[in-house]
Amino acid sequence: MSTGLNTEKHSRLKSYMDNQTKKLKQILSALILALVVMSASFAQSSVDQARPVLKLNVVIDGKQFAINDGDTLHYDSKSIVVTSSKYMTFDNEALSFDFPRHFSCDFEKDNAYKNWTLDGDDFVIMYFVIDVQVGTDVFVKEMIDKFGKKNCTISDRRTRLGNIDLSGKRLNVTLVGVKLTYDIFSLNTNDGKTHYLAFQDTKGDDGSESQEALETLDVLNKTIKLKQ
Repeated sequence: MSTGLNTEKHSRLKSYMDNQTKKLKQILSALILALVVMSASFAQSSVDQARPVLKLNVVIDGKQFAINDGDTLHYDSKSIVVTSSKYMTFDNEALSFDFPRHFSCDFEKDNAYKNWTLDGDDFVIMYFVIDVQVGTDVFVKEMIDKFGKKNCTISDRRTRLGNIDLSGKRLNVTLVGVKLTYDIFSLNTNDGKTHYLAFQDTKGDDGSESQEALETLDVLNKTIKLKQ
């Protein structure tokens, strides 16, 4: 009985997270559209075996071999184990970094902005590129209005990933007993656009960061690059 309840709770929590991510994107999309008019007129399955097997092409001495991910290739009396990386590389606009392979990827584009969303089980990475200037405080105000002021607290947020110093805001949100944080950072670029890197995390009951957040941020810290 306990296992069933935990599974049901995790399912409800995941559904709630997805809705909050969509809500954040709707808030930002609507806000950006309004500013343009004014100024310019898969989450990973818990069972890896359920995922399709990746097929790889390996070329050795001009000969090509088709092999499944993780299989062993025997060639010239040698055994070669071929495996794909646990990570994928994001490389768009001003940012590049590695992230866990099981994250689902989504891309949206309008006349004035682009948005990439990399969605894990508990942790979400969002990257926004906007053709007009949009202040962090404006983003945060719209989010507070949407979630309800009584459900939110806000604080300054500073951190460092790789060799990039990030400064922005943290929004703590508590709804229906679920604790979420949104970290929104402005990136310094020289292209005249507004760039935002945002992280959403579903906290533990004690307010601690999710394990997925800790592991993903560790990967970002080792691989992130800001192209000037």
